[in-house]
Amino acid sequence: MKCNLKAMSGAREAQGRQAAAVINASPTGRSHQEIVRVLIVGAGPVGLVMAHELARYGVECRVIDKQRDRPMTSRAVAILPRTIEVFDLMRLADDFLGAGRQIHAINIFSDGERIARIGLDRLDSPYPFALALPQDETERLLEEHVVRHGVMVERNTELMALDQNDERVAARVRIDGSQMDEIRCGYLIGCDGGHSTVRRLLGMPFRGGSYK
Repeated sequence: MKCNLKAMSGAREAQGRQAAAVINASPTGRSHQEIVRVLIVGAGPVGLVMAHELARYGVECRVIDKQRDRPMTSRAVAILPRTIEVFDLMRLADDFLGAGRQIHAINIFSDGERIARIGLDRLDSPYPFALALPQDETERLLEEHVVRHGVMVERNTELMALDQNDERVAARVRIDGSQMDEIRCGYLIGCDGGHSTVRRLLGMPFRGGSYK
């Protein structure tokens, strides 16, 4: 999801530019009005992949997430071949392969007996298997690579409101539950999940459902 305010002439256009313009810096070191090319809301897998690719191609960005800490529960537990292919394009596949366990077949049992077997070895992919890796480990690996590109995840920072015109988006954020700041950006990308604050603030309904 993107607040498309103006045409971006390409990722490489931002290379070599000054990292950010800070106006009226606060005593804590955070700015009240900071200009950034792209603001990403949400530091799950989608937001971290977006940050990684923007930073890899020289596009200045910031990542905020309302949670105080990175989640430590498994949630999703496997990565499928097409995703590993994307990680390969991002030059991350080796780290994920080293951290996970390859699954070459799925066996289905009923009453103690195997009733079906689904082989994955014939998948049309350089990676003909699923990779068992809990989502918290996926996020840890992605965040480590994002940090290597000079982007820190700003946690406990919650989007509260946004305003946009033809030139920029102004995002009002709450830091550590109390301090209010404004971040000005050229693009704001919502990667904050099924209960997206970005989508709610834009009045965009979620045309989907939840698992029963």
